[in-house]
Amino acid sequence: MKRFSLLLTLVAFICFTALAQQPNFHPRSADATRLITKMMKPNSRIQNMRDDTAVWQNFLPCDTFVNLYGFTDSTNHDFGWLSGHNYFIDSAKAEQFVGITGDKIAGVLLWFGTATYTSSTQNIHVKIWDDDGAGGTPGTELATKDVSQQSIAADVAAGNLTLVWFTTPINLPSGGNFYAGWKQDYKKQQGHLTYDSTRAVGLLTSLITLDGYYLTDCADDSTENTAWELWSKTAGGDGHWHSYWYSYGIAIRNQIYPIVTTTACTATISPTSATICKSKSVTLTASTSSGGGTWTWAPATGLDVTTGATVVAKPTATTTYTATNSGNCSATVTVTVNPQPKANFTQGTCSGGAVLLTRTGTPTTGVTFKWFKNGTAISGATKKTYSATVTGDYKVRVTISATGCTKTSAVQTVTVNCKMAEAGTVTFNADAYPNPFSKSVSVNIASVSTEPATIQLMDFSGRTLNTYTKVDATVPFEINENLSSGVYFIKVDQGVNEKVIKVVKNE
Repeated sequence: MKRFSLLLTLVAFICFTALAQQPNFHPRSADATRLITKMMKPNSRIQNMRDDTAVWQNFLPCDTFVNLYGFTDSTNHDFGWLSGHNYFIDSAKAEQFVGITGDKIAGVLLWFGTATYTSSTQNIHVKIWDDDGAGGTPGTELATKDVSQQSIAADVAAGNLTLVWFTTPINLPSGGNFYAGWKQDYKKQQGHLTYDSTRAVGLLTSLITLDGYYLTDCADDSTENTAWELWSKTAGGDGHWHSYWYSYGIAIRNQIYPIVTTTACTATISPTSATICKSKSVTLTASTSSGGGTWTWAPATGLDVTTGATVVAKPTATTTYTATNSGNCSATVTVTVNPQPKANFTQGTCSGGAVLLTRTGTPTTGVTFKWFKNGTAISGATKKTYSATVTGDYKVRVTISATGCTKTSAVQTVTVNCKMAEAGTVTFNADAYPNPFSKSVSVNIASVSTEPATIQLMDFSGRTLNTYTKVDATVPFEINENLSSGVYFIKVDQGVNEKVIKVVKNE
């Protein structure tokens, strides 16, 4: 058993004395006051604990100064009120604490003022209780550890606290409130418990004072006093727990210090960051290394829900979300929102057997285009404008190159009901795009005739490279040949109509 020196306790005592002077503190608050004590002793059990190991101490709301009644000096171990094995035959002593659900109780520090023993086998039983007893008193036992009175007597003689480690850290009960303390064995004579001064153990208690006067005007003892004792049925006791306030009419505290460690809770969110286009969404999932717990998300803006491990975020502007676990850890993620382009187009006047479609909107640079007719992408139609020569339903898709954010325009019906008149006869028109081209070139035929066309691909010398027959003149025709860079000619024949188009191939 590793023991802390009286000096450490006095330092801690001074700390909580000062903290007790802070106003408006309520012991039922989840933010219970912590006395942080770095465990630097060469003890493997301590070294394996987290750096945020803390000793917790509860405070009454009416505390302004804590005084050890009768305190003289460190050599007089009979200072203070000594509660424990006594002629009242109190069965147990406990101190009430307020914790946070998810933390663990690793052990207990006890400040004994006196201890005697007649055998090395005599023990006290250090315990942790839930506060689910009648009226919020100690109820279910959560942990117990036997400590020999001989070792306690050695601590008292050396002026040390007694340090007790539980074999396995104890999870705080639901709600976090608990009791820490110990029970004492008594001898029996003729079936009745009997006080024996040769094996008595006395735990220090403190009296709460205000300006030198004992406090006798705190409110209801069931919420404002924290020191409790279990009366035995011997010597007139009723076998129930009672607070010292109820017993003595003065505010008293047991010098018991649970060692509480914060559960290792590391939160992460997947993905760790996200970039979306406006009007799109992303699924965010929070998790912890230990698993479990409940989650809350903030802010609520753009979230489908604010509780649960997984949410769907659809913010309209860049937003940083925080997911908080009930195990007292949290993580953040920033969802970056990129704008979408504007996508619309206008129709020009039908002229020469075609209607010119022009995309409008912003941005005007750093964007790419794709035109569609009747829901099908038009091969090679990737410019800001497109010359529609066939009646149909058209739309244009605009993409911002840097972000990939895409917007598709509403569908517009385009009617091509004009023709090119020349000398009173009906002619036709044909063009090629893109021109120049790098991979493929499309031939667009504007004609009132639905007669199939013939298309010839020729090099600069007029030599025919390929001939395409029975070409549907109502839809664009794509030429995709493995051509070297240079000048080429495309000859289009439909019945008696003919047109030659000069095109340029670039690498």
